[in-house]
Amino acid sequence: MFPDSRTLAHPVAHPTREDMTVTVSHLQEELHQKDDLLRQTQSVLSTLFESIPDVAIVFDRDLKMTMINRPIATQGGHCHEILFNRSEPCEECDLLKVISEKKKSVSKKTIGAEYYQIGHYPILDDAGDATGVLEICKRTTQDQDLEQQLLQADKLSSIGQLVSGIVHEINNPNTFILGNLVVINEAVQDILPILDGYAKTHPGFMVARLKYDFFRDQITTLIQDMVDGANRIKFIVGNLKRFVRKDEGVLAEQVDLNCVVAECLRLAENPIKRTAQIHAQLHEELPPMVGNRQKLIQVVVNMLINAAQAIEKYMGRTGQKGNIWVTTEHLQDQQLIILKITDDGCGMDEFVKQKIFTPFFTTKRDSGGTGLGLSIASRIIREHNGRIDVKSETGKGTTFTIRLPSRS
Repeated sequence: MFPDSRTLAHPVAHPTREDMTVTVSHLQEELHQKDDLLRQTQSVLSTLFESIPDVAIVFDRDLKMTMINRPIATQGGHCHEILFNRSEPCEECDLLKVISEKKKSVSKKTIGAEYYQIGHYPILDDAGDATGVLEICKRTTQDQDLEQQLLQADKLSSIGQLVSGIVHEINNPNTFILGNLVVINEAVQDILPILDGYAKTHPGFMVARLKYDFFRDQITTLIQDMVDGANRIKFIVGNLKRFVRKDEGVLAEQVDLNCVVAECLRLAENPIKRTAQIHAQLHEELPPMVGNRQKLIQVVVNMLINAAQAIEKYMGRTGQKGNIWVTTEHLQDQQLIILKITDDGCGMDEFVKQKIFTPFFTTKRDSGGTGLGLSIASRIIREHNGRIDVKSETGKGTTFTIRLPSRS
């Protein structure tokens, strides 16, 4: 047989050892370049992941943590163990929902007294299946507090406009009532001897469908009750007038907050000493501030009395005394003076805590509370460009924190 002429014309070329060496060298160089690019990409992604200001966690399909950008102290590695201290997944688990639906979700959760916004983002493979979830957990407590303060300020502004219109209408007729009651009381005192004489000669004599003896015993009390009620209206209206009125040009005193606190402790000593021990720790070099000393005294006395009443409500039956801690401090870097008043009284639940600065809201109506004390205190602190916050837990006491700007 003779070889095919085509085979002879086009011989098959076999790569030489040198060619193979060059090819492998190129492949190795390309592999090194891709490896360097991969490391750079990983470094960039790691930097981006760690620079996320909120807590970022990657979970696999079994809800087990595989990455996190913050060191945390935890005994478990699952979402429900890390964030919620639970042994089982939460009901209607957002992670499982995101893995199933392959869609991002954003939810809000409350953990204790803190508020969080939690975003979940599915991690998809080439086939479009979710292999895990990126969870971004943002603490929004401060934003929530600010939102509540803005809502409260708006609410108080609306109430102020309403109150300023009705205070005058209430005050005028109440003044007439008080003045007329004085005349009526004097008239009754003059008339009673005449009625006494008439009643002696007319057995069964009645006044306003009441037997005269009963009427005679009660009429003075009835008039005094009306006087007390009208005076209470006058007191409430006076507080309302102070609440809606913003004084101009009066916040110009040099005020030493330590001196204000010391004076308030003396003023409130009698109503406090039977229910609580006072523990005062005042900053020795507290700078002065610009404000109205009398108004600040009103705020602090109000809070001291509230603290004593909370302790009495909680410990009154036991006969034991509670504690009130009063501290001042200076945050020089923030130019703030801090006043804290803490008690170990009955505390407040979340509902009460959200309402305490609302005018007319009170938990002491049976004992004569008007619900204006803390509203006015809040207004005074805002006039001083300050802020008042409260932390409380039922059965564990309450802390009011007042932040005021200093001069230094």
